[in-house]
Amino acid sequence: MSTALAADSERGTFRALRHRDFRLWIIGLLLSSIGTWMQITAQDWTVLTILTDEDASSLALVIALQTVPQLLLLPVAGYVTDRFSRRRVLAVTQVWMACAAVALGVLVLTGVAQYWHVCLMAATLGIAQAFDAPARQTFVVDLLPPSGLSNGIALGGATFNLARLIGPAIAGVLIGQVGPGWIFLANGVSFSAMLIALSLMRLESAQPRPRPESGLKSMLSGISYVVHHQDIRILVLLVFLVLGCVGAAMNLLVISTATMVFDVGAEAFGLLTSFMAVGSVIGALFVAGRREPKLKFLLGSISLIGVSLWVASAMPTFVAFACVMPVLGFGLIASLATCNAAVQVRTDPAIRGRVMGVYIAAWMAGSPVGALVFGAIVDGAGARAALAAAGGVTLAAAAGAAVLFGLRRTGRPGADASTDPSTSALDPREERA
Repeated sequence: MSTALAADSERGTFRALRHRDFRLWIIGLLLSSIGTWMQITAQDWTVLTILTDEDASSLALVIALQTVPQLLLLPVAGYVTDRFSRRRVLAVTQVWMACAAVALGVLVLTGVAQYWHVCLMAATLGIAQAFDAPARQTFVVDLLPPSGLSNGIALGGATFNLARLIGPAIAGVLIGQVGPGWIFLANGVSFSAMLIALSLMRLESAQPRPRPESGLKSMLSGISYVVHHQDIRILVLLVFLVLGCVGAAMNLLVISTATMVFDVGAEAFGLLTSFMAVGSVIGALFVAGRREPKLKFLLGSISLIGVSLWVASAMPTFVAFACVMPVLGFGLIASLATCNAAVQVRTDPAIRGRVMGVYIAAWMAGSPVGALVFGAIVDGAGARAALAAAGGVTLAAAAGAAVLFGLRRTGRPGADASTDPSTSALDPREERA
């Protein structure tokens, strides 16, 4: 009987919400993320329609400026996450990002905002997000027991994408009613929700962590860990190509198609983003209901992204294009949540922050590459061609990962004997889920 009860306690899509600290985390994450997605929508719209004349390359530069600082600083940020209290790191980054959002709002409302102001604020946010990302990604370890880690990561993804559903829809309405300046101010206020949640947490599930040694070698040890664990190497490569190059450019691809192909306004663009978020929420909840990450599911989700992009590139009407967005959102969040959980559950807790720093650095490294490449394709060949190219990259990444995992299983050249396939969370010989 006790075994059955224990098994039941490890099941259920929302099982992580039984823990008080995690509930506080989810509430703070939802409210602050709504503000973040409102700002992302308003910022993209401001650059494309107010500060430039629908110049996709200018928007791509803003995206790149927000991601490059994260790429450069993440090895240091991962070390900070492992050495200091994650709660304190998150509190500092929330205040930092709130100040940046308020400053941009004031510039826009006073009518003095210029394109270089947005670029400067994007870089400032990028620095804050470099320290926020690894701390946020690994903070769930302090909120839940080990058995709830995978579920907590997936529910965090569902919450973030629920905000992605709500935020752009609100922003789409407010842009036309009050303008983007007030949206930036609202985002600044939204960070207070996370600060309050952090202050109320007890962190009863937090485990003592050995402090890493000082020095450059300790900071770079996450890279060494990834290099010597083939499963994680493959996952990091997938993150670079799919979630970085393609996923981070998704907003650029969608808004470019909406404005240049279908000639729609802010409300319609917000609707597209919300449709994608519907699929993302469904995908995250689906992953949350699974007990562990599986290779077949991961590769299937990535392939779904590629096929969806190809289908979207051929859609003749705005309505047909919008219908593809939920499927695309499902594939994106399912891939993200599965990769994230697989890396964290397979990493030594003492070095988890630095490994996640490398993981996020790969994501960030792909972001400016994808933004600049697909932005150039949009300007040179059109939005439809950019969507098709992104689909091709995604399908090629899924096929390549399948080959690499196959080599690992069979022990052929390129396989790494350092990890036993039979114990892998992404074992290709998995039972059918």
